[in-house]
Amino acid sequence: MRVFSRLGLMGRLLAIVALAVALDMIANAFLFERANQFSIRIDDAERIAEHLVIAHRLLDEEIPAERGHVADRLTTSAFEVSWKAQDTRPKRSIELDTLTSQVLELEPELRQTALRFHLSPLSHGGDIHGSMSLSDGSTVHFSSELQMARALNLERWAVLVVPTLLLVLMAALLVRAVLSPLRRLVHLSARVGSDQPRPIDEAGPAEVRQLIRAFNTMQGRIHELVRNRNVTVAALCHDLRTPLMRLRLRLDQVASESPEGSALMADLDELEALVGSMQDYLDGAGESGPRERVDLAVMAMTIVERAQDLGRDARYSGPDHLVIMARPLPLRRAIGNLVQNAIHYGGNAELSLSRDRMDYIIRVDDSGPGISDENLQSAVEPFVRFDDARRRDAPGMGLGLAIVDRIARTEGGDLVLRNREAGGLSATIRLPVTLHDPAANKSLETL
Repeated sequence: MRVFSRLGLMGRLLAIVALAVALDMIANAFLFERANQFSIRIDDAERIAEHLVIAHRLLDEEIPAERGHVADRLTTSAFEVSWKAQDTRPKRSIELDTLTSQVLELEPELRQTALRFHLSPLSHGGDIHGSMSLSDGSTVHFSSELQMARALNLERWAVLVVPTLLLVLMAALLVRAVLSPLRRLVHLSARVGSDQPRPIDEAGPAEVRQLIRAFNTMQGRIHELVRNRNVTVAALCHDLRTPLMRLRLRLDQVASESPEGSALMADLDELEALVGSMQDYLDGAGESGPRERVDLAVMAMTIVERAQDLGRDARYSGPDHLVIMARPLPLRRAIGNLVQNAIHYGGNAELSLSRDRMDYIIRVDDSGPGISDENLQSAVEPFVRFDDARRRDAPGMGLGLAIVDRIARTEGGDLVLRNREAGGLSATIRLPVTLHDPAANKSLETL
């Protein structure tokens, strides 16, 4: 097994093919040996020998034109006889040499007839067939259905089926061994750049081990690049807060004295909001925190009630309680962003929760203008703002939906945007039950 584990994928395939060929050769050798030693009961052998002697004498004495009719009269339900003017014996067949010797010992007269016994192909029933020559070189064919031949035919079927089954089994084991590390590779590749790198154990054929080794190196480099970028931009955002605070203090002193003061203060508020959005996005949306039990319904109702307290048109529909396993802070941020986005651009927000067999569903609808179909896919990209959103009263850098999409993907789900037929935008977060059901995933509490 150690030698097999060191082989590459091509080596394993060749080893399996060689083993399959060896099994086939061994099985065929066993079959031919069994056929060569095949014999029948003495009474059956005597019956066949007697039939053959009678058939040979009658056909050899008859003129060729009548031999076909004589052969038909010699045929019984248990013994079939036919005559051919030429030697038409099969070139390749499973010979029954022991049975031939057994019959010749009973009837030595048949030694001059080149008597041969063989098994017919399984497609023709696998009966015992044979042939013998007449004095003019023509051939007599005969067949007999014997009970003892059935066991030999079962062995023939086994020779055909068993090597095939073994080959399929070995191929399945090979594919499973190859795909096992590849499945883990596929699973972790979806998280590259969004979480701490998790090196994969190098296993499988040499080609797969090389691929895993390259993947581990790649994800380490990507993580380092992302970390350096986030640290650099986060430091800039943090450092910007100090001069922004000084500007606010100075504007507070001159705002009442200058007609430009209110406009400058609004610009400063927007700039601080931009810096805050950037920090929220670079924080990774809380990706590294552990999952815990969260009442999603209570969280949603709290977000809606806060919006209502501010005089916004927000409504909630769904269960009173819906407990899942999730990271509460980023999930609250994602739902809050969707509600704020719906209120700002659509004028209202209708937040609903539900669950189907596969997912927990968080849906926020509004009655606004929606997003053009060609822009739906790019709406979740960072820093994307469309023409109808570029108003002076639209703060932010186009990171709201990008943050929601990132949080959804971190939780193993996705964010889907679509325009409603009645008008407005529908934003849906789907979280897979397999990852977030507390009853089925109690181990998540310790992650």
